[in-house]
This record gives sequence, structure tokens and C-alpha cells, in this order.
Amino acid sequence: MIEGCAFNGSLLGNRTNCCGGFVGWCNNSIYLRNSIFAPAVVTVGNKDSAMFVRGGATTSFNCYYIYALGTDSGNQCTQGYAVTAGENTTVNPGGGVNHYKTSKINTSGKGIQFDDVVYAGANENISLTLLNTPPEGMICSGYSVNRGILTGTENPYHLEMTGQSIVVTAKFVEKTKKVGDVDLDGEVTIHDVTEIQKYIAKLVKFNEEQLALANTNGDSSIDICDATYLQMYLAELIPELS
Repeated sequence: MIEGCAFNGSLLGNRTNCCGGFVGWCNNSIYLRNSIFAPAVVTVGNKDSAMFVRGGATTSFNCYYIYALGTDSGNQCTQGYAVTAGENTTVNPGGGVNHYKTSKINTSGKGIQFDDVVYAGANENISLTLLNTPPEGMICSGYSVNRGILTGTENPYHLEMTGQSIVVTAKFVEKTKKVGDVDLDGEVTIHDVTEIQKYIAKLVKFNEEQLALANTNGDSSIDICDATYLQMYLAELIPELS
């Protein structure tokens, strides 16, 4: 069995035939798994050559070729089409990932990541982990593809391949400032409590007596230290909270 292997070397010699990308000749059957034929340069001839194995029969799972070598090339594994990342976007295999240290191949079910590019066959459905780096003042609103069908609202996403290469790109929109969202992350979290309290204090117009009761530390301002008294007052003020 050959597993987790990549051929990215060169097959040179414009008068040379009978070449095998992985195995030059085999009289028996060989099982291929999670491997890729992605040569840097090929000048040898197609006659009696093969991308993976010459001679013996092969069976395979999740193996791809980027360059077709040999007149029988279509019977050895699947032609791989690239899935690459657009600007400010990162594309990786999704879900549980198998990592092969020597070849630096990453896989997750169907599809192979090699040299930071994900490859998969036409009409295959693959799982992806998508990440983004928003420009300043922007927030990610989702992802798009230039072809194929991308589904999902969080990782892992799923991509239905076509017989062409695909680019996945993050979409960004300008951040909308929410009341209290001091760090502009699009969510109101515990870090934003002080600003929310100040906003509420202005909105409900506390009188001097109420402000004095809320101002537990005597600094004449409504801050994080005063949270409990403000919450108690609002619980009585708003029927849904009492």
C-alpha cells in the first residue's frame, strides 16, 4: 500500500517513455490512499508511462493527479481541481484532519491539501475549514465561491466541486457599532458592561437620589462598581424583569 505520498519532482527526457510516477513496474496489485501526483516538470513521453503505477492493477481512495501522464492515465485515480483562497481568506480541510508529516499532505474525507492548496475531483463534496482576516473596521459576513456550491454557516463548510478550479473568498461588511460594543467586535459582551450602564443611566434619566444610591464608590460616575444597584433599580423599573 502507498499512503500519504506526493510526487512533486521532475520526469525529464523528451526521448524517454515507460515512466512511473510512484512505481516503475509492478506485477501485483497496489492499493493507493491519500496521495497526489503533482510533478514540477514532465518532459517524458506518454507511451507506456503512468502517473502512479506501471504494470500491476491498482485500487485507490482519495488520490489525485494534477498532470495526466500516460495513455491509460484516466484509469489511475482522479483528476484534481484546485480550491484556493481569495484575499484575506484561508482554506483548509474541514473536520478531523489526517496529517502526513513527510509529504505535508492534509486530508479530511474527500480532497487533499498539498502545498497549501486543496485538490478534489469534479462533482465531489468536500469539507472545508474557512478562516478570515478582516480589514480594519470590517467584519466577516460569510464566504462566496466563483463556481461550485458552498453551503454552511460555520466550520466546517461543504463545497460541491465542479470540473474547474475554485476560489473561496471571505465577504466583509463595515462594522455596525452597537450600544456598549466598545471593542467593535459586533457582539455585546461582559467587557462592554460599563458602557452599557452609562447608556442606560442616560436613557432612563436617574434622578439625583437614585444616582446617589447607585454610586456605591462615591466617585460621582456610573461605572462597573455600581452594576448591582443599577440592575436592582432596573429590575423594579421594568415589569418583565421583576
